[in-house]
Amino acid sequence: MFASCLGVGLLLLNPSLAGEGGELVSREGFPKGTHLDNKLWANLHGGSTHFPIALMIASFLFDALAYIGREPYKRDLHVAGFYTLLLGALACLVGVLSGLAVSAWQFFGDGTLAKHHNFVWPAFGLMIGLAVWRLVVRDEATRPAFGVYLVVAAVTAGLMAAAGYFGGELLGA
Repeated sequence: MFASCLGVGLLLLNPSLAGEGGELVSREGFPKGTHLDNKLWANLHGGSTHFPIALMIASFLFDALAYIGREPYKRDLHVAGFYTLLLGALACLVGVLSGLAVSAWQFFGDGTLAKHHNFVWPAFGLMIGLAVWRLVVRDEATRPAFGVYLVVAAVTAGLMAAAGYFGGELLGA
C-alpha cells in the first residue's frame, strides 16, 4: 500500500510519468512510473490471506465455546473471540488490497478468479460487519442476538475458507 501511495505521489509531482493518453495505471494495474513488480503484491497477498482465514475460524470457535461454556472461562473466551476477529478484520484489509493489486484491480474477473471473488466479497463484507457489530455492542448483546451473531460468524468462516480454497486454485491455473 505504501508503494501505491508513493506511485500516486510521484504522479502528482511529475505528471509526465503517466502514459500516452494520460492514463495513470499500467497494463498490470500499477501506477505508471513506480516500476512495481507484481511479484511483490502476489507475495504480500499470499502471505497475508492466511491470517484472516485462520483468525475468523478461531474467533468463531472461541465465541462458540464461550456461548456454550460456563464461568470462569466464558469471559476469557469472549475476549479471545473479540480480539481474533478484530485482528482478522485488519488483516483482511491487507489481503483484499494486495489481491486487488495482483488481479490488476479486477473486482470480479473470469473463471477461477470469479469463483474466488464470489466468496471473497461476501466474506470480506461480513467479517468487517461482524467486527463493527462487536465494537459497537461489546458485551451488551443478548443471548439470542449473540446466537444470531454466531450463525453469521460460522457462515463467514465458511466463506473465508472457500475463498482461500479458490485462491489456492488460482496458483495452479
